[in-house]
Amino acid sequence: ILQFDVLGGMSHARRAIELAEESGAAAVLRAAFANLGNLYFLQGDYERARALLQRSYDLLSRSGEHANGSLD
Repeated sequence: ILQFDVLGGMSHARRAIELAEESGAAAVLRAAFANLGNLYFLQGDYERARALLQRSYDLLSRSGEHANGSLD
């Protein structure tokens, strides 16, 4: 995102999702969904962005230190 390499970022985000699902790392999965959602937002695909950001938000408990990271 910082380099505005949206396509490269999407490739990395998808790979992060695969690896997080394989390993069971829910916090990483939440972050990867949010990152991919932000990239779709930058592309103007707001429906897909919304769906991924919602998925990120719904993935884990809404309490605790990192609960609102997806909202940011």
